[in-house]
Amino acid sequence: MIRIPTARIETVADFGPILDDLLETHRISQRALVEAAGGSFTRAQLYLWIVGKTAPSLAGLIKLVQALGYDLALVPREDAQ
Repeated sequence: MIRIPTARIETVADFGPILDDLLETHRISQRALVEAAGGSFTRAQLYLWIVGKTAPSLAGLIKLVQALGYDLALVPREDAQ
């Protein structure tokens, strides 16, 4: 069973560790993730997201989530019932 991080992303710095955890959980390399996303972002951009220097645009986030096998529309909000 795939473990999904449950931490809430509130700052750019929160995003990187969660993304890194997802890569490890899915056993996917940074290169493979970029390829799965159809080149929507570069490995350099992905690295900057992981280390917390920048965050993806909405378009980049959608491609990133889809490449990991998730549907952003189905990710529940914390306050959802």
